[in-house]
Amino acid sequence: MDKRGFFSVYACLFLAVLIGSAGIFIGAAKKGTIIGTARACSGLWSQSVLAEYDRNLQERYHLFGYYGYPALVQDKLAFYADETFESKRDANLTITSCSLCDYSLRNVEIFREQVISAGKTALTGVFNGPAEEIKGVTHHQKPAARVLFADLPSEGAKAGISLSSLEKTFDGASGLKGLVKKGSDTGLQLSYIFSHFKDQSHPRELGTTYLQAEVEYLIGGKQTDDANEAVVKRRIIALREPANLAFLERDPVRSAAVYTAAELLTPSAAAATAHSVMALWAYAESVNDYRLLTEGYPVPKEKTDASWATDLDMILADDDVEGCIYTGTKTGDSYEDYLRLLLVIMNENTRLLRMMDLIQINMRYSYYDTFLISDYYGGLSYTFNINGENCHVEETYE
Repeated sequence: MDKRGFFSVYACLFLAVLIGSAGIFIGAAKKGTIIGTARACSGLWSQSVLAEYDRNLQERYHLFGYYGYPALVQDKLAFYADETFESKRDANLTITSCSLCDYSLRNVEIFREQVISAGKTALTGVFNGPAEEIKGVTHHQKPAARVLFADLPSEGAKAGISLSSLEKTFDGASGLKGLVKKGSDTGLQLSYIFSHFKDQSHPRELGTTYLQAEVEYLIGGKQTDDANEAVVKRRIIALREPANLAFLERDPVRSAAVYTAAELLTPSAAAATAHSVMALWAYAESVNDYRLLTEGYPVPKEKTDASWATDLDMILADDDVEGCIYTGTKTGDSYEDYLRLLLVIMNENTRLLRMMDLIQINMRYSYYDTFLISDYYGGLSYTFNINGENCHVEETYE
């Protein structure tokens, strides 16, 4: 056998194996490169979707949310993917699924995260005033209340406040100003509320809104300012009345005056009458406290002789004083402090859902008649298949 022929055949076989192996390695490397490119670009595709956030929503309420639905977003992702691999014939990429439901701004957790994030900025006081409407938005006739209050996120939510819990919290607080730690999650939510919503005493130059007592809406959940203000009034009076009654019972001069008047009015039932007069006087003082708060005056939690405003003659004469009686007291809690207390004691989910309500109402009132906060998303997740390999992507604004 010719050895030269044997080595020639061996060399040819070796070369063929070497070329085949190189082809396999090159093919594997090419596949890996394509898959790696797809993985690297997939974040850009999802970020391109997130970049389409609604500017009115962001500039008005500092929330990031884009309008969409799964089929629409999936088509956009497919478009971006096709553009990326347009010139690569060896790339076979398909967007196999797209999910948005977990990222809706109607989702309490998603909304809560964005509110807390915006609340940190609000805490610094660097927010600008209300943004101008974005050009291109079609102006429309202001919707009626039945349209504005339809399909609200808070519909069906449980009652926001337990009055017994409220009284317990109020009784245990030495002062309302330090009731919530400033940088806590609840504190940041309050920071957001008092920089993005009005109350009856502080319009805050927030532009056009349907309700003017918006913070009161968070507490009351009614459809009119008057109704929400009435809810807050009742609760503040309910808080003030026990403290005022306790002061009257401790004050020897006023207590003696009440019992003297009771003996003159009903000698045979002086004790019962005295108790009723005392309660009526405490109530009248509490009503005056509420009026002081809404006029911008502070009210101390515990009354003193100097800060007590009403007198017994006014109660017995059943005189309804116009406005409020101001004693000159310059220390105490403000109306906003009482609103904070009422907000803190609320069920957190109800508080967040009613914040969504206000945003939806005002977006409908000023921008889009059919706006639903549930149609806007703070993230997305999707799966794509690239040359037989499945890849999953999740992206949010955080």
